[in-house]
Amino acid sequence: MPTHIWIPLYLTFLAGISWRFFSRASKAYRSTLRSYPSRRAFIIQNWDVFLLRTFPWNTGWWTLWLFHPDALSKLLIFSHIPDSVANWIIITPNLLSSAAFGFLADYATDQLQIKLAALDLPSWVPDAIKGEIPSYDPGVVNGTALVQKNDRDTGAK
Repeated sequence: MPTHIWIPLYLTFLAGISWRFFSRASKAYRSTLRSYPSRRAFIIQNWDVFLLRTFPWNTGWWTLWLFHPDALSKLLIFSHIPDSVANWIIITPNLLSSAAFGFLADYATDQLQIKLAALDLPSWVPDAIKGEIPSYDPGVVNGTALVQKNDRDTGAK
C-alpha cells in the first residue's frame, strides 16, 4: 500500500486516540473519585501510559485492520456465523473509520484493562498489565465520573 494512502489514515487513527485521551482528561478533571487540578495535570501524569498502549497494541490492531479489513468477518464465519451476517462486519479503511477505530481501540484497551484488574493474576504479571497503574481511575474510564458543583467549577476561592 502506498504511503500517500496509509499515512493520512494513520494520522486520523492517532487523532481518534487523542480524542479519547483528551475526553478522559476532561472526565478526570471533573471526577469525584480522583481529583486532578487540571486537564493538563492528567495529561502530564498519563501520557506515558497512552504512549505504551498506542504503539505496540492499538497500532498493531490498526495495522491488521488496514491490511485485512475482512479479518473479523472471516473469524465470524469460522465460528459458524452465517456469511450473510458476517459480511456486514467488513468496514473499509477511510479517514472517518480510521479515526473511529483509534477511539474505539483505545476504549477497548481500557475495558480490557478493567477486566484484567478484576482478575486475581499471579504476582509475576506486571502491574501495568493488571490495570494497577497508580494514576488509573476506573470512574474516568467508564464515564461514570460524577459531576458536582464545587469551588473549582464556579471559580470561587
